[in-house]
Amino acid sequence: MINFILFLYLLFFNNFLFSIENNTICDDYDLQMNNTDLLIHCAEKGYSISQYNLGLSYQYGRNVQQDFSQAFYWLNKAAEQQLPEAIFNISLFYEKGIGVQQDKERAFKYIKELAEQGYTMALNNLGKYYQQGIGTPKDLKKGFEYYFLAVEKGAPSTALVNLGHAYFYGIGTDVNISKAFEITKRAAEQDDTLAMNNLGTFYKHLNNNKEAFYWFDKAAKMDNSLAQTNLGFSYAKGIGVEPNKEKALYWLNKAVKQSDPQAYFILGSLYSEQSILGKDDSKAFSYYQKAAELGNGNAQNNLGNWFLNGRFVKKDEKEALKWYLKAANESNNPYAMYTLSELYKEGTKNISKDPEKAKYWLEKAKENGLNL
Repeated sequence: MINFILFLYLLFFNNFLFSIENNTICDDYDLQMNNTDLLIHCAEKGYSISQYNLGLSYQYGRNVQQDFSQAFYWLNKAAEQQLPEAIFNISLFYEKGIGVQQDKERAFKYIKELAEQGYTMALNNLGKYYQQGIGTPKDLKKGFEYYFLAVEKGAPSTALVNLGHAYFYGIGTDVNISKAFEITKRAAEQDDTLAMNNLGTFYKHLNNNKEAFYWFDKAAKMDNSLAQTNLGFSYAKGIGVEPNKEKALYWLNKAVKQSDPQAYFILGSLYSEQSILGKDDSKAFSYYQKAAELGNGNAQNNLGNWFLNGRFVKKDEKEALKWYLKAANESNNPYAMYTLSELYKEGTKNISKDPEKAKYWLEKAKENGLNL
């Protein structure tokens, strides 16, 4: 009996080795996902899907130590073999500078090539790149057209969210409130929490605060950090619900735990005034600073204001200028742009007059929606 079991084991083991040597086992992707050594073996053998899955494993720390450089390396290997999913991910790495030097133009190039092949999520991202001017000149009309095409081709709910947003605010198209709601609700029905949050925002703009609260609450309970921030703010200000300090802090802190920049900014704003949380410039400055470090343009602008005016911190015009420039250059914040135009127009003790810069930033402020 023992000899028979040993025989079966050796037979299985020899077949396993034969499969590896002849690469047939590299077609079994389920097996690879449970065997990292095998996944690496098949990736090194040049199997594009194995390379793609190994890249994702390094990206998310799945059965290996998280390593963005290795993630990029293996995703790029798969992309070189024209695997669409890998090319899509590589574009995101170049866009954000993850595991590789940031290169927005290259990100745009990859996404455009994929979109031309009809890859639906690439159509959606190409719309985003045109709308936001990522790696290409901003073109709102083209952005809208690609969102529309992505939805038409059956892209996931993200494209519906973007198209609904464009219709509501008239970005690259005429404002169409009914279409905005119809399309965004389609995404919400797919349990897309960003769509739910957007519905809350739409209703809030239309002064239907009860309905806005309903959607913020629904998305927040499904762990959407933007909705948690909006829900916390609703409780703090009593918008669509009775004011409640404890619930305001509960939901804002939930969003903070997800490193949501807007949550930090809202907490900073609430502590900077006589709100339900009480006025506390120390906490306000701390929250603004964290939000600014996470790229929130309004927080960056507010830090500039505080340093310029010496609120809570020692007046420091150079530090103020630094934050205004970050808000303007990195976040396209029109208020920071306008302040820069005024500073360069008038000049200060530490900031020299510069009419050309003053004119430049005034034009940029107008381009970014500041009505003067």
